[in-house]
Amino acid sequence: MQPCYVYNRTLHRYLDIPNIKDYFWKLYEKLPGFTDPLLWEIENSVIKPGVPEKVTGLETTGTSISTITIQWHTPSNTECLQGYLVCWSLVDGDDNGCATQTRHEHATRNLTGLTQCSRYSISVTVVSSSNDYSEATNTTAFSSTEVDTSSSSSHNVHVDVCLDPPLRRVSNVQALETSTTSFLVEWDLLTEDTECLVDYAVCWEITGTFLNNCSSHPLDLAPAMNFTGLENCATYTFTLTARDESGESAANTISAVLRTSSALAAAALNLVNSNLSEPKQIVANLCVYTPALTPGNVSSLETQSVGPSVLATWTPPSYRPECVVQYEICWGSSPDDQNCAIQENSVTTFDITELTPCSEYVVGVRALGQPDNSSRVNTTANTGEFDNLP
Repeated sequence: MQPCYVYNRTLHRYLDIPNIKDYFWKLYEKLPGFTDPLLWEIENSVIKPGVPEKVTGLETTGTSISTITIQWHTPSNTECLQGYLVCWSLVDGDDNGCATQTRHEHATRNLTGLTQCSRYSISVTVVSSSNDYSEATNTTAFSSTEVDTSSSSSHNVHVDVCLDPPLRRVSNVQALETSTTSFLVEWDLLTEDTECLVDYAVCWEITGTFLNNCSSHPLDLAPAMNFTGLENCATYTFTLTARDESGESAANTISAVLRTSSALAAAALNLVNSNLSEPKQIVANLCVYTPALTPGNVSSLETQSVGPSVLATWTPPSYRPECVVQYEICWGSSPDDQNCAIQENSVTTFDITELTPCSEYVVGVRALGQPDNSSRVNTTANTGEFDNLP
């Protein structure tokens, strides 16, 4: 049935008379047998006009520091539309209110004087000329984001009052080695759309482990943070974001590898400190990438034959020796026909046994790094005869 109309079951026509329902009720209450079940059936199926149609398409069209602007689509049947009831409430607080709006005004409203940087829930309800109320249409969304209006029964919108546009991405993130086991990470402070900015957040991990550590960096500290106790020659990923009550900005992610010597790191740290007016700490969503670390070649490779065995000795690389993880030793009759073995980085000798007597072998050693390896250094060795003949 259409709102604000009374359907006459006997005549099968609409009585298009304003306020006829109230008049009909007065007559109805005076009828003998007012409690008769048949009359109650008439009340439930004939006289009651039904609930007004609700509004659709409720959305946020603009926000500022303490204002939200909304709009909606009017119901398809507006003949008995009297107006709208617009209500709002702070999701995490006591700020709330309602306002009425007539059918002659545009289907939009500015909600002003709101708590700054806060999230609100908003509803719009249709009020008919018979003082009936439709189902409320509610909205949930953050400012400057797309509002979800996919539900046919309700449209929930959370509005973050403050941010339009949303938080900007942190820029100029970089990592500087301050020792063989530490990074200083720094970034540029946001200077626009910062009214609701709460803090910066930084997460870090050894790349590929997915074991994130995260920390909050307060706004009153310099935009930098020192990471210590890291693994030398390991690749680290840093991720930096700006945060407000509604969420995070787009992330800025970088990767970095500890690769400098202690002397170079100390010099870099002195250079940084000379340009700072105060100590820095870091928090960010970032990651700095540096070239892959490759240890230098081994040196002084020598061999000594003892019967059908060869003892190989060498000196660790002079370039990035801290990046050597293991040594690879290979031997054979030619560089293309060899056997190989792996040895820990703390040992620089290797005994090659069970070789063919009186033969020449090519022996090679290279340093295995993280993530790359050095070139192989080769030399030759001649095996002797058996020590004890049968």
